[in-house]
Amino acid sequence: MAERIVAVVPEYSDRVGRIRHTLAFLLNVIPIILITTVIGLVTGRLSEMWIALAAFGLLRQTSGGIHLGSSEMCIIVTTVGATLLSFSDFSLPVVHTMTAISVLIVLVFAPSRIEGRTLFPKRYFRYLRVISTGIVSINFIVQSPIIAAAFLAQSIMLFHLKGGKVRHA
Repeated sequence: MAERIVAVVPEYSDRVGRIRHTLAFLLNVIPIILITTVIGLVTGRLSEMWIALAAFGLLRQTSGGIHLGSSEMCIIVTTVGATLLSFSDFSLPVVHTMTAISVLIVLVFAPSRIEGRTLFPKRYFRYLRVISTGIVSINFIVQSPIIAAAFLAQSIMLFHLKGGKVRHA
């Protein structure tokens, strides 16, 4: 699809990779948002689902993490995850503990598997750990159980499991 765009607008031929990445991102994100919105309307938890998606997605963009084998699996897992995360209801000490664990994981493992999967140039990768840590730390102020659960879920995706394969774009 990116190649067809460049065929129509040749002055963007040097940006095929960036166009391809953006299209892949949109083809994943739009169905996730649409399906999650429908489920949120049906369950009455629309705002909670959007909070879960926003928190998860924001941290995902700066921290990276494991990638599933296909766009379809990504859409299914993210939609189911946002649905489950929207029901998070933890006490304040648990929220603080989850946030602290997420901060520690991000400090050690972020960014993870992000090369070739982000629009951030490689020279900025060293800042992504600090940005990711800052994003997670905001929940010490916000104190949201949904955000704490979303950040912990995303942080766990930063681990490199022994024997697993990293899928490259």
